[in-house]
Amino acid sequence: MLISRKSTSKKNYFIRSFSFITIALIIGFFLLNTFKEEIYKNIYSDIVFRTYVKSFGIGSIDREVTPVSILKDLGKNFLNLNSEKEQIENLIIDIKFKNFQKLDINRTHALEDGMIDKTHYEPVNAKIRKVNKKYKAKVRLKGNFLDHLATDKWSLKIKVKDTHLDGMRGFTINAPHTRDFHSSKLINDAMRFKGILAQKDGFYNATVNGKNIGIMYFEEKYSEQFTERAKKPYGPIINFDEKSKIYNFVDEKRFWADDQILRMAASNIESLIEDPENNISLLNQEIWAEYLAITFLFKCFHGNIGMNLSYYFHPIDKKFQPISSDNSCGQKDQGRELGFLPNDNEFIYKLISIDSFKEKLIEKIEWWNDSEEGHDFIQEIRHREEILRRSLASEAPFLSQFIIDTSHIPDVLRWINDIKKPTIIIKDTSDLYATESIENPQNTELNILKGSKIPRVIIIKDKQGFVFSVNEFLKERYELESLIIKYPEKNEAIKLDNNLSAKQITKVINDLFENNDVPVSGISYRFNDSCRNQIYDIGVNLFYSQENFNPFQDSDLAVILKYFSLDKSTNSFFIDADKTVVINETLNIPEDYSITLNKGSTLKFKEDAGLVIKGGLNVNGSNIKPVTLQGYSGNNWSGVLVLANRKDVVINNIKVIGGNGVLNGIFGLHENRNTMIERIVEIL
Repeated sequence: MLISRKSTSKKNYFIRSFSFITIALIIGFFLLNTFKEEIYKNIYSDIVFRTYVKSFGIGSIDREVTPVSILKDLGKNFLNLNSEKEQIENLIIDIKFKNFQKLDINRTHALEDGMIDKTHYEPVNAKIRKVNKKYKAKVRLKGNFLDHLATDKWSLKIKVKDTHLDGMRGFTINAPHTRDFHSSKLINDAMRFKGILAQKDGFYNATVNGKNIGIMYFEEKYSEQFTERAKKPYGPIINFDEKSKIYNFVDEKRFWADDQILRMAASNIESLIEDPENNISLLNQEIWAEYLAITFLFKCFHGNIGMNLSYYFHPIDKKFQPISSDNSCGQKDQGRELGFLPNDNEFIYKLISIDSFKEKLIEKIEWWNDSEEGHDFIQEIRHREEILRRSLASEAPFLSQFIIDTSHIPDVLRWINDIKKPTIIIKDTSDLYATESIENPQNTELNILKGSKIPRVIIIKDKQGFVFSVNEFLKERYELESLIIKYPEKNEAIKLDNNLSAKQITKVINDLFENNDVPVSGISYRFNDSCRNQIYDIGVNLFYSQENFNPFQDSDLAVILKYFSLDKSTNSFFIDADKTVVINETLNIPEDYSITLNKGSTLKFKEDAGLVIKGGLNVNGSNIKPVTLQGYSGNNWSGVLVLANRKDVVINNIKVIGGNGVLNGIFGLHENRNTMIERIVEIL
């Protein structure tokens, strides 16, 4: 047998190359293992260097990094290079040179400052292209920590002008390593599967000014489209503002400004968080239980920490729901049970300790462990994890697997069954500073709110006006100074002191508001902490008396029966074919009932009247005789809102004329389990 010199040369080259790589890996393994503590220390002391390391996938998911795990992840990803991957769309961003320079300068300043803040958020004009369609937009840097800017994958906030992109008016693009690569996408998929609010998200292959920066993770910003996509009526979204240290509304356009729904949400949010047991009626327990079951399945805790939680206030049932956001999954906190369960001083722990909620949570967790549908979804999302990991591993070759299983569920259930109500201990806030250096205090304004004896000003508005009150506080330490009424052009101060009369201050406030036509833009109060020789300015949320609101409670059956007949065997209200009914008020159909509108029937609504359907809806119109909804004599009516979260919706041949107002427009379908629309004849 003849062997050519050429083939021998190739074989020897391969052997030499393989031997060299093997020796290099062995040496590298030895060095990593020998000096790992020093290496890890240097990595974690420099956020820029640490970010570069993480951007390659090292320490990306479980944070447990060893030489063995690094080599193992590299090998696994190398073998899967040619396997199935995600089809990722291209996003092209073009920014004029002078505008890009502004972003670059702000980035440089942020790196020098060691933190990103609003001084670095200067927006610039840009043009965006996607699938040959162009959009005008505003673009700025985003984030707080330098991992958003450390590499050439800058995290950006994008606001599309006059239109939307993929149904989003505003969204962010983030380097995948800032969102733990694919874990955020996977948990949001699970949230949407169970009907939990979660931002639209995914991946773009981004190019900025002709330079391909690679795969970026996008998240939509909160907007009306955000809740519409989830088939929920648009309502206030609230989270904790770290700057002002109060709970604020996050919708930039303030659609709910001067709205009763917003005011009710502001009145209740702090009471709920401080004492969930006595305010449990403000929570949609079913949805909260579904949400927590998913976070426990995925071993997430970051999004459940008080300041990271976001809340949606449902404008119809007047209950708070969670929003899936800021969930970093797979990481462990050694100070937590199983590495991810809540501590006893957190809102989530207090919630789970309530017996009625505990039962619901156990039921939802067991569903994931026991049901066939739950198992099928887990298998599906495992496959999805593989595809996403392969796609991201082209840029992050050391990316580790995000393990999704139910092996830990029995331990979670045992912990929940053993949980006890936390003991509330009232501490003097002076204890918080006993060991602190006055020259280098570590506390923020948030820290001082941890005690129960600091001054807390409350202003409640009822039908008669404003009522001022202040709690019992530690007068030996704290001194009230003033109440600041903020207007667009000026501020006005009302002097306070520790011996104030709430009645007198109430009179002053009412006189001030009554005699001033200029709208108030905000209220805060100031007090001095004598132990720290520091003055604090704390924002005041106006609390509105519950008596001011129509809670949209279920209508009495007697009221509904004025307009509809009832089939008791099916719990269904109905209107006969070809019948016309004039409705004088807003009807709220309870969730245990359905409503059936037969062919040729007509509902005529008086001014401001409407229909809220919390149960099922069957519209049985025909081509010749559609069901008609309209205003009475051309009146402006409020529309129809269909929630139907527990029953089906079937619509055949409906005609809707007019309608707007408090019920979210002409005809809104929200939260329904199953909707089948055969034909909508006309919406005018």
